[in-house]
Amino acid sequence: MRNLRISLCIAGLAVAVAGCSVFSPQITKDKLLANIKKAVDPSSKLASVKSSIIIGEVNRGGKLKPGQMIIKIKYPNKWQMLATVPSKGIFIRSYDGKNGWEFSTKSGYKQLTGAALDELKLQTALAVNRGNLKSVLKSIEFAGESKVVGESCYKLIARPKDIYKSEPLTLYVNKQTFLPFMRKETYNCSQGKFEMSTVLSDYKRYDGVMIPMTRIIEFNQNLIDVTIQSIKFNGYIDDADFVQPEQF
Repeated sequence: MRNLRISLCIAGLAVAVAGCSVFSPQITKDKLLANIKKAVDPSSKLASVKSSIIIGEVNRGGKLKPGQMIIKIKYPNKWQMLATVPSKGIFIRSYDGKNGWEFSTKSGYKQLTGAALDELKLQTALAVNRGNLKSVLKSIEFAGESKVVGESCYKLIARPKDIYKSEPLTLYVNKQTFLPFMRKETYNCSQGKFEMSTVLSDYKRYDGVMIPMTRIIEFNQNLIDVTIQSIKFNGYIDDADFVQPEQF
């Protein structure tokens, strides 16, 4: 479910590539990065965003009735995802700038430590970067071109800084539109370590920013279909929403 909590992270990654090292024999670095930024955030709207509230519908391969997810992002360092699944209850994962925790109807509260906390710190940093991933990634490398689900893409490998203790992310960017098309990564969570891929589609311009309103996530042998229903920039979010509960 991790990609559910980072719906703006993909857009931020595309914008932020301009600050990292990318090389391609087919297109110059400056031209490629300028095209990505122009495609995703031509007016630099993300630079002025102070908070984001994202609401979407979640389908798990038709096995259950659709659920709902709400993502809250507050700059500079807070993130939270709440998912409600019919007959299963709720799941919350949150980072308050220092501590990470999660809650599920089935298992109750749990404070995150180790690899799970490192992963949450990285995803929060990706979500709040406002298009400047130089503070999050130590490098982005061009890795050639590739056909992905029938689309011709540029392939980029992004390596997080050592402080996040996370493995590289692979991003495929559509050669025609310069919009991110697929993301592959290794995800560490409290349940273990899993490979995850996300296909992004149905881009729509929202308040000047191109957002993938549909994404299909393959994670731990599950297929998850996420449809974004609404996005609100700069709405009020209380800091207390992110603080770990007293149950710990």
